Amino acid sequence: MSPLARRPLPPQSRRRQAGQSCMEYVVVTLVAVVSLSAGNPSPLSLLNDAIRKYYTDYSFAISIATIPKCSQSTSAAGVTVTVDTCPDLSNPTWPVSISTP
Repeated sequence: MSPLARRPLPPQSRRRQAGQSCMEYVVVTLVAVVSLSAGNPSPLSLLNDAIRKYYTDYSFAISIATIPKCSQSTSAAGVTVTVDTCPDLSNPTWPVSISTP
């Protein structure tokens, strides 16, 4: 048998290797938690505040889910005046149109 041939490890050695990798994961996780909670304000609290603000704004937007009536018109003496109360900012136009019969 050549000296480079692999021999199976005994069960006790396998358990020690599994325990070592578990300990490495614990150490890496602790370093990540400490680095996220260090500082004033900590990155974790900044993330928490950002999520809280986004959720507050999102819930407010959902609560006012009624679609506004954008076009209002009135007629008098044969003249109709229409006012657009929801302007399109990407293509701005004069929001008032006057039509006669």
